[in-house]
This record gives sequence, structure tokens and C-alpha cells, in this order.
Amino acid sequence: MKSRKRNKPQVRIRVETREQFLRRIVREGIEPHAAEIVAILKSGGFAILAHEPSDMLAGQMRERFLNWDFVRYPVIGLHQQQVLSALGADDDTTANWVNRERGEFDYPILVFSADAYILLNWTNDGYQFEPDLADVDLN
Repeated sequence: MKSRKRNKPQVRIRVETREQFLRRIVREGIEPHAAEIVAILKSGGFAILAHEPSDMLAGQMRERFLNWDFVRYPVIGLHQQQVLSALGADDDTTANWVNRERGEFDYPILVFSADAYILLNWTNDGYQFEPDLADVDLN
């Protein structure tokens, strides 16, 4: 009797540049929720987006954001003090990003993805990572 070979599941590892990652966040995370995000930003709030968070990060997000159901509601809006409280902005870059005076078309978007949070700016030049820090480990 011949033994049957079983196909092992293929593991796909995504390798992408920062620019590819940013384009994917915009395409898969921001664009589908553009109306919600724009309403939050125009009201002076911070748009908070869950985009493929790891299980570890998901648990931390629920703790820090009062049991946020990011599966049902991948976008929420918070005010400046709420963001500072939730992140505990211990590092200068995050605190500066949250507290920065913003121009007419300079909006903050906080993205939770993989094991980190990502500071984005939406300006006339498009979407950009915060120059001083692209992501912060929450551990």
C-alpha cells in the first residue's frame, strides 16, 4: 500500500518596504473608512485605526481603549488627552506628535498594526510616517 503524501500548509511571509506598507495601510485601512476618518479629523480629533493587529497588541488595545471592539469598529475618534492617557506617551516623539500644533491640512492618524502603533500624518503631501519615529513597541 502506497502512503499518501500530505501537502504541508504553505506559510507566506510578507516582506515589504515602508512605502509598500504605508500604501497597504492607506488602501486596506484608511480608504474603506475614509468618511469616518475625515469626520473625526475635521472635528479636531485623532483618528485611531486598527489594521491587522497581532493578538498581543489586540489585548493591549482592549485594555487601553476601554474594551474597544475594533473588529466591529476599526476606526474610533479620540481627543488629545484621551490619546495621551491611552498611550501613556512616555517617549518624547509620541508626546510631541500628539501635542504638536497642526496647520490647516495636517491631520494625525494613529494606526495599530502587527505588534506596534504607527504615527501617521495626513498632509497636503499625502500620508507620511512621523519622521522621528515610525512605530513604537507597546511592551
